[in-house]
Amino acid sequence: MDPDTDTGTEIRLKIIQIFKNSVIKICLTYETLCEKLIRYSEKEKILIKRRIQEGDKRKCTNIKNSIHKVLVVRQDLKMAQGKIASQCAHAATGMYAELMQSDRYLLRQWEQCGQPKIVVTCKNQQEMNKLKEAAENIGLPTFVVADAGRTQVASGSRTVLAVGPGSKSAVDSVTGKQRLL
Repeated sequence: MDPDTDTGTEIRLKIIQIFKNSVIKICLTYETLCEKLIRYSEKEKILIKRRIQEGDKRKCTNIKNSIHKVLVVRQDLKMAQGKIASQCAHAATGMYAELMQSDRYLLRQWEQCGQPKIVVTCKNQQEMNKLKEAAENIGLPTFVVADAGRTQVASGSRTVLAVGPGSKSAVDSVTGKQRLL
């Protein structure tokens, strides 16, 4: 069979798909897998890598399988837009740092889905505490930002709660009734 024909490429892609769905997926990164396919042309390697990556993104387009994170901002603190943006960044990076230590697999899934983040509001600290407790009760990771108190809010004020990443259905069961910011 001519390796430069479409049929040859399609067969190789099917073989790669079978490997991708097996134990090899756990042991090898996609880049390493493509490097091991030395006998293929650079064009074929790029095509194989692109198809594998597109397959991962297709998993994320299924609403039930989508992985996302929600950032919950307290409204009673009356923070300015820039302060809210900064606090949300702290929440997102704080959660990221924690997951780098505790659950890299979940972090990788979220990254493959494009790292979606949704920002919603809560009325006050009590509502934020209830949301945090509800998230932790179903196994979702959480992270709370405690402000340093150098600008607009008192030191130690809990400003933003990060919920997830987690499945859309799980995260929505906790934050789905909150208003978008």
